[in-house]
Amino acid sequence: MVHFSSILSESQEKKPGAGVAGRAKTILQFLKNFKDVQFAHFMVDALQPLSKLSRAFQKDSATSANAIAEMETCYLLLIDLQSSNIGPYPKRVIEAMAQKGSFRGEELEGFGADTLQEDRKSVTGGSYIF
Repeated sequence: MVHFSSILSESQEKKPGAGVAGRAKTILQFLKNFKDVQFAHFMVDALQPLSKLSRAFQKDSATSANAIAEMETCYLLLIDLQSSNIGPYPKRVIEAMAQKGSFRGEELEGFGADTLQEDRKSVTGGSYIF
């Protein structure tokens, strides 16, 4: 955030072009929006079981039994994320905002408890998983 804020600051000797300043402003708005930050942290939770599944399939020693076991584990973890359980990464954002009113020193716009209910279902596949 500091980088994008410095690009937009008036105190810079060399001013960025309109395109660079526009992109910096858009990204900074994204990073200061609570729902966007919470969603980015949710994606970390959603991609971890998928990453583990991908690594399991890439092993030379992978067997059908191992693949099925890894798929079932991945499925259960994604179903858990799809339900009302908030993963550890978005939970950190919510707790920091509730306690301090900011996340990593930045105040986020649109703070609400859990705004990811619909996003969770679409990202984790809803009824389309396996």
